[in-house]
Amino acid sequence: MVFLGVFYLVWGPLREMAKETSDVLARSYTTLSAYISVFFVLYPTVWYLSETIYPAGPGIFGAFETSVAFVILPFFCKQAYGFLDMYLIHEAEEQM
Repeated sequence: MVFLGVFYLVWGPLREMAKETSDVLARSYTTLSAYISVFFVLYPTVWYLSETIYPAGPGIFGAFETSVAFVILPFFCKQAYGFLDMYLIHEAEEQM
């Protein structure tokens, strides 16, 4: 349920606030929202596909693949997102 609440906030009222501010900010916000939404969905997907974490599921990922996924996902959710955010802020400042 919280999952849907987060998506509602990100793609609903917060997106409208960005649109009201400026077109540049709205584009940056939409890009970042899409990026984080994809990775927000990937976490439960990896859990579901893992035979180690969810044995009743399809068991596509073994222990090694699950471990690799949970090493890679945080990198893209934190460091790569941070760099993308800083880049878009820099681009927005130049366009304003």
